[in-house]
Amino acid sequence: MTAIVVLIGVPLGVILTRRWARFAAPFVLALANVGQAAPAIGVLVLFFLATSSTGFWVAVLPIALYSLLPVLRNTIVGIRQVDPTLVEAGRGIGMSPSSVLRRIELPLAVPLILAGLRTSLVLAVGTATLAFFVAGGGLGVLIDTGDKLARYSVLIVGAVLAMALALLVDWLGGLAEEFLGPRGLR
Repeated sequence: MTAIVVLIGVPLGVILTRRWARFAAPFVLALANVGQAAPAIGVLVLFFLATSSTGFWVAVLPIALYSLLPVLRNTIVGIRQVDPTLVEAGRGIGMSPSSVLRRIELPLAVPLILAGLRTSLVLAVGTATLAFFVAGGGLGVLIDTGDKLARYSVLIVGAVLAMALALLVDWLGGLAEEFLGPRGLR
């Protein structure tokens, strides 16, 4: 799921910061906002109805799209916040636009991109408990089973595990932000 979010969100965010595609940024962000504003269970069920199938991928794809907005928005904001004089200096020393992006803009945007990824992952972990509605498995099965059988110990174990997983992902995301960011900005 993380790979899907990164492979869609970061390149799309980079494209939307280029001069020739800036006009499309508000429309793409509005579409991502609509996906984020919709209830997660609604997104899962609509994808299930559209594909007429169940299983792991029927849960993963809509959850990945549901959690795309933080990575997309933070990529755009991270690249836009790079000081224009640094970009101009890179161009002034003869760097190509792709070199400026690769060696100046993206490294300086990494902290914001990682913060968006961290938020996205926590959102995805919380939403993944709903995957059991489309036979996608996950900790939601424990929660639902415990509720249906009135076995509150099972329900509590499922809820605590889901919460602990979200907190673990958040903590690991914080470590990634600290260690993967540019050395000069630490």
